[in-house]
Amino acid sequence: GLGTSTVVPAYFARTHDVSVAASSSILAVANLAMILGGIGAGFLLTRGMRTIYLYIAITLGGMASGFLLYAPWITFSFSVTALVGRVLTTGAAVAVLMALLPQVVRDPTRGGSAAGLVGQVMAFTNFLTPPIYLSMLSKGRWLPFVALVLSGWIVSLAFLPAWRQRRAVP
Repeated sequence: GLGTSTVVPAYFARTHDVSVAASSSILAVANLAMILGGIGAGFLLTRGMRTIYLYIAITLGGMASGFLLYAPWITFSFSVTALVGRVLTTGAAVAVLMALLPQVVRDPTRGGSAAGLVGQVMAFTNFLTPPIYLSMLSKGRWLPFVALVLSGWIVSLAFLPAWRQRRAVP
């Protein structure tokens, strides 16, 4: 989901013949789902849902919505729905990753540094998305771009520290 906001307005304008202004407005409203995704993930984690199962569900939702968002044959209204799903799962994923930070850092006083590093990685991916988009998606080569999106979700799942979590004994 990182970088979606930088490419969706141009993609909607090109693929669905919607103005960049209208696409940007739709994206602005859709981004509210990112907040709901973070709150929803936090709610489920506080209710005892295992982090790995939650992240697997988030990954599957992110992959499905990412594929459908950029599929050129999808109708505009369905593409907007996929966009909402994409930002919802991104918000949920970020919430889960932040919740896992205490397991990653050995020294509890380094939590702020770890959160800062996560923020820098997110900013860097936002920086890289437009050139990748311009080299692939804007030339009608949507499958390599979607493969990259799907790979991002798979890699994030593979390296998730929750794989090492042990179930709490009651």
